[in-house]
Amino acid sequence: MIKASVKMGVFVLIFGFLCSSVSAAVIEKLIDFESPTYATGDLNGQNNWSAPSSDHQVQTTDVLSGAQSASSGVAGASSYATLPLSQENLNFADGYSISYLVKMENKSYGIVQLDCKTGVNTYDAYIQVLHDARLSTTDRVKVNGVYVGGAGYFKDGEIHKITLTLDFTNQNVDVVIQEISGDNPGNVVSADNIAFSASASPESAKEGQFKLRSAYLYNNVRGIQVVDDITFTAVPEPATIGLIGMGIGSLSLFRKN
Repeated sequence: MIKASVKMGVFVLIFGFLCSSVSAAVIEKLIDFESPTYATGDLNGQNNWSAPSSDHQVQTTDVLSGAQSASSGVAGASSYATLPLSQENLNFADGYSISYLVKMENKSYGIVQLDCKTGVNTYDAYIQVLHDARLSTTDRVKVNGVYVGGAGYFKDGEIHKITLTLDFTNQNVDVVIQEISGDNPGNVVSADNIAFSASASPESAKEGQFKLRSAYLYNNVRGIQVVDDITFTAVPEPATIGLIGMGIGSLSLFRKN
């Protein structure tokens, strides 16, 4: 009985260490626009965000997750809100993924863009995601010029989760889009191996920018893009994967005895 208890204690310690290691290694940054990091009002100047106008706001009126979300298009200035990534200590590599929740309002379109740094004060977009909810078009998401999913999948007022998985070796991105709220919750569409629009490396991505923007509908009616839960997720390191194997092995030994 004592022997079994000791083994169980060792396994619990190993498993707890593994869980903490994996969680620390996987999600590197979560931007949820929640208090106390964020306050309602102008996004400019909050947590390293730069927005040249009051077009981008942290708000509580249209929330995708939690109690607050970020809206772009409020003031109709058609500008980008930019988050420099150099201060975030992100470890970009093949398999790195970025996900976020998004909803379009006023039947317009919005943009999430990833820029890499290619020179002094020079940035090139290597991934641009266009959220197109205009009735005059196909109501789909377009990534670097490639439509993802069938016509009518991405509709005004629906909430979707978009996940981008980066492959720097082959210079492309895999895209998965899941409908969270709408006429078909849970429906998933995807596309693989969409080429980067500019050459990017893990280092140039780390020194790059994450950008938000919404755009005009017809007759100068402003579209609103709501974004929430932007998540930067790293690939577990080989050492961490090895520790997971150790934990599974320990569990197997304990169960045999």
